[in-house]
Amino acid sequence: MKTNLSAEQKVEQRNAMNDTNFMKRFAAGYRNRKVAAGVLCLLLWFAVCFCTVLPAWEANHDCTGEDCPVCECIAVCEQLARKLSAALTACAAAVIAVAAAGETVRMAGSLFSTSTLITLKVRLDN
Repeated sequence: MKTNLSAEQKVEQRNAMNDTNFMKRFAAGYRNRKVAAGVLCLLLWFAVCFCTVLPAWEANHDCTGEDCPVCECIAVCEQLARKLSAALTACAAAVIAVAAAGETVRMAGSLFSTSTLITLKVRLDN
C-alpha cells in the first residue's frame, strides 16, 4: 500500500534518513568515539566554567525586576552547577567504591594464598 507524500514530506523524510546515516557513520569506529568523547568533555568543561564565571560577572547588574533575563540566566547557571556537583559526587563515589572493592579482593587473595613447593620454587634433588 503506497502513500502519496507531498514534496515537503519527501524532503523531510530524506533529511531524517541522512541525519540517521550521519549519526551511524559518526558513531562507527573507535577513533570517532574518542573524538566525540573529547568534544563532550570540552563542552562539559565550558559549561562548568561558564556557570561559575557568569553569576560572579553579572552579580551587580541593573536588574529590571520581574522576568529579568540576566537573573533567569544566573538561576539556570546555579541550577546546572547544583546538578553537575551532584553528578560528579556520584561518579566519585562510584570510582571510590570500585577501587575499594578491587583492593579488598587483592588483599583477600594475598591472605588466603597457599604456598606450595612449586610456588616457592623449591628444587627437589634426589
